[in-house]
Amino acid sequence: VKISHTTIVNNSASGAGGGIEEDSSDIVVEHSIIADNIAGSNADFNFTQSIVTFSLIEDTGAGINRAFTDGNNNIINEDPQLGPLQNNGGPTETHLPALTSPAVNSGNPAIVGAPSTDQRGFTRIRGSKIDMGAVETDYGTALSLTVNSITVNEGLPTATLSVTRTGGIDGAVAVDFVTSNGTATAGQDFTATNGTLNWTSGDRTAKTITIPITNDTTVEPNETFSVTLSNVQNATLGTITVATITITDNDTAPPPPPPESTGYSLFLPNVIHNPLPDLVVSSIALAPNKTSFAAGEPVEIAVTITNQGTAPSGPFWIDMYLNPSEEPTVNKAWHVICGITPCYGVVWGVVQTLQPGQSVTIRSTVGSYAPEYTSWQGAFASGTNRIVVLADSINRGVATGAVLESNEANNSGSLNISVTGVNPPSLNKAPESVDTTERPLLPER
Repeated sequence: VKISHTTIVNNSASGAGGGIEEDSSDIVVEHSIIADNIAGSNADFNFTQSIVTFSLIEDTGAGINRAFTDGNNNIINEDPQLGPLQNNGGPTETHLPALTSPAVNSGNPAIVGAPSTDQRGFTRIRGSKIDMGAVETDYGTALSLTVNSITVNEGLPTATLSVTRTGGIDGAVAVDFVTSNGTATAGQDFTATNGTLNWTSGDRTAKTITIPITNDTTVEPNETFSVTLSNVQNATLGTITVATITITDNDTAPPPPPPESTGYSLFLPNVIHNPLPDLVVSSIALAPNKTSFAAGEPVEIAVTITNQGTAPSGPFWIDMYLNPSEEPTVNKAWHVICGITPCYGVVWGVVQTLQPGQSVTIRSTVGSYAPEYTSWQGAFASGTNRIVVLADSINRGVATGAVLESNEANNSGSLNISVTGVNPPSLNKAPESVDTTERPLLPER
């Protein structure tokens, strides 16, 4: 007969061996607890030939039939500190050894073929060594707040925190909690609260701390107080032991009193702003899409103009400047302030009406620009390093251009580039002549 990983307790016999009475067969006992039994003699185990290893026998007796030693790593004449027969988890009731029981972590450190679970179905081995008896203890509980801060409106009746149990679930555990003043004061902003949270053996349910909040009528800034866990029993404190509670105020300051009467009335004019267009250069794009070119390398320029104002725009001119000698302004055509030789530039005329939010894209391809005011070879000359585009660029005698806008200072856009190398013959010749006469207003469409 072999008895392994078993707990035999609270049995009785009128003769000998209240726990086990050896008959004619040898009995092999290992990793078991035999204790708290009652008999006329040898209360726990009466045997002469049985083999006992890595087990706890509380009462070894004293007769000639009880020749017994602890040479086989047994624990003799010690109390296993067993709890009552109760629900400690699992399908059957069990006797749970206390955390300080000598049977805990006292099995064979080199055990082979140990069962994967105990009587409850809980995993073996949890400590440094397997436990003696039917139950593998699962101590090592940690108790912790779930968050380190919460915010509660002053109008709510309570603030609530949760404390969880993690790790082992064996044994009853407890922890104390208490509130502490911060900028919030107990008795004025909240009710001072303290107490103890308790878990029975096998209980993993989160416990709740509830603190009453005072809804006063004082206008005040947000205030804080804290809750602290301490004095943990049969467990350890987890990672979060202090939580800060912020109380947000729900009171509103009364409006200031009306000013004293001055004895007279002041009437202000009602100013009405008429809707106006607003032209901007929303993008300057190059194809190929890059900013470093060789002199004479073919390139196409695409310029997008957007009306971001609140009214439609009329027709207008657009000038493109290459290396301008000064920042372009209205009525300074590109050829007047060209800062590079040979000098090139492009002029477009937009005759369509741009509604608010509408855009138009114009390109440097033949047929897209105004040829009489343009000199362009489809490539940049060596040394070109800046492109500037000015929308609504010409209206002789009028400093704001042809379109009255809500913002006359945001009509230009620029792009920095690099052009190196030797100009090909097509770029070394004199640029095409441009019409330098006064540029007319574009006709309304």
